[in-house]
Amino acid sequence: PSGFDCSGFTSYVYRQYGISIPRTSGGQASVGGYVSRSDLRAGDLVVFPGHVGIYVGGNSFIHSPRPGKDVQISSLTGYWGSRFISGRRAFQ
Repeated sequence: PSGFDCSGFTSYVYRQYGISIPRTSGGQASVGGYVSRSDLRAGDLVVFPGHVGIYVGGNSFIHSPRPGKDVQISSLTGYWGSRFISGRRAFQ
C-alpha cells in the first residue's frame, strides 16, 4: 500500500499477523494492556500525543510520520522520548 498515516501503518502491520486493532491513534492508545517504557517488547504499540508507532527494540520504534513521508525508524530519546505517553500490548 502507499500513503500511510501513523495509525493506518500500525493497523496494517498488525493485520498481517491476524491482530485487529482500532484504526485511529486514539483508539489504539487504549487497546490491549498498558506497558511501561521500561517493559516495552518488540511489537508493542508506542503512544504519543496524536501519534502511534511500533516498538522494534533497542529504544527505537517504526512509524509513518505522516502521509506522503516514508516509514522510518526513530529513537525513543530526544523529541519522541519527551512525548512518550505509554506502550500498549495488543498481543500475548
